[in-house]
Amino acid sequence: MQSAMFNDDCGLSPGQVVESAFAVVFREDPSPMDGSAEGVELVIAEGGSFLLWNRTDWTLEVTQGDWPGLPAWAWPEESWEFVAMPGPVGEGAGEILSVVPTRNRVGEINGVLLEFPCFRWELTSGDSLSWAVIDKTPEG
Repeated sequence: MQSAMFNDDCGLSPGQVVESAFAVVFREDPSPMDGSAEGVELVIAEGGSFLLWNRTDWTLEVTQGDWPGLPAWAWPEESWEFVAMPGPVGEGAGEILSVVPTRNRVGEINGVLLEFPCFRWELTSGDSLSWAVIDKTPEG
């Protein structure tokens, strides 16, 4: 059974191509090079974007983005900015092969595993949205 974040027609699905990705950061926080931010905006090659962010209850929210506009929760707007994601995600991850939600101990969705042709990207909600790039082992 899928959670509300995937049942609410957020639209994030296999077959879409991630053209670029940006961390949503509070200007006084460290760079997203440390692997965390308040949210991530995935810009889709076919048009539009998706915003993934951690809610105050540490669950993960996925909504249609408003690229290049900051999300409504990034207030006051002058205190927030987009920063290009490091590594293969920010360089244009390519086609999404799978979207698999992850759950916390009480069954709430608190993350997602996105699979791309050359790597997997795991995002987890908490104090901030954190992520890890997992290289795929070459077959053969």
